[in-house]
This record gives sequence, structure tokens and C-alpha cells, in this order.
Amino acid sequence: MNATGLVRKAGALPILLMGVSLATGATACPSPEALNTEAFNRAFTQEKFMAGMDHPLRSSGRLVAHDNEIVWHMLTPFDVKTTITPQGISQSIDGGASANVGTGASEISTSLARSLAAMMRGEWNSLKSIFAVTLPSEMGEGDWTVRLNPLDDRLKALLGSITVRGCQDVSTVDIKRPDGDHEHIQFDAAAS
Repeated sequence: MNATGLVRKAGALPILLMGVSLATGATACPSPEALNTEAFNRAFTQEKFMAGMDHPLRSSGRLVAHDNEIVWHMLTPFDVKTTITPQGISQSIDGGASANVGTGASEISTSLARSLAAMMRGEWNSLKSIFAVTLPSEMGEGDWTVRLNPLDDRLKALLGSITVRGCQDVSTVDIKRPDGDHEHIQFDAAAS
């Protein structure tokens, strides 16, 4: 299978992919509702566990977001740059020309693009029209956890459930798909 086929099979579309930084130490974290991240640039490592494969698919790269644009740039094992805007989703492989993989006319791709930006910025209320959002009932020491379950059956079949963890910002995202596949995305700490 070539790089393009493997990327599509592995689901490199970064719905996965939502996060910003690690908390340091076991201190009291602010509520996930207090996130206020307008722009960020973080390295990520992603592991995708798929049925029939003995080892996870591993990838790494950078996640950059500003204004209404999010760029998920996987650098290893393949160079795949996915750009998400309110108008749609495009992808470039090995520095080649960018091609649309979703358009503003596509209800699901537009919803995913908006959801990704809202999740990374901690705009949980705006996600409640697409997901059942479960925020922590009380804050203690250490990281918080937010759980997202799609309300739409088509999205539920595609994503399953999402668990977002963080403190000052989002640090990890875990996606458990209905078919048993799952992925774990870890984001490097924010530069101080």
C-alpha cells in the first residue's frame, strides 16, 4: 500500500487530533471551561491501534492553529499536511498540491472543522449541539477530563467516544471507535 492509501486507511484526518499542552506537576488545574487558547503551535505523537495489527501505527508532527485555521502536519512516517477551515478540509502529501477532502457544502466535514477548533479552545458549550459533553463535576488536584459522545448517529459510527485531558491546556486526546480501533494523541508541553 502506498503512502496515500495508508494515510487514508489510517484515518490521518485530524479529528483526532485536538490538544495543546501538558500540565506540569500535580497542582490544582483551572476548570476546562477556563481554557482561553486563541493560537498555538504544538508537537504531537499519535498512536493508532487497529484490529489485525500487532503494533500501533505511530506518527508525529505539529499542530498549528490561529484564527479559523487549523493545520495538522504529520511529519513521520509520511509528510501529510491537513488544513481545516470553516470552508472545508484540504490535504497535501509529500509537499504536493493541496486537494480538498471535505468542502463547506459537506455537513459532516464542516461540523468536524468547527468542533476541532472549539475543542482545542475549550469552547465546550458550542460543542453541545454536536456532542454530549461531560465536564468534571468538581475540580481536584491534577488534570481534568472531558468526555464527548457524538449525538448524530453518522458521527457516532465514525468517531465513537472522545476523552480529552488537560490542565492549563489540552494535553491528550483518546478516541475509541465503535469497531474497537482506538487512538491516543499526546501533545508536548507548551513552551514557557
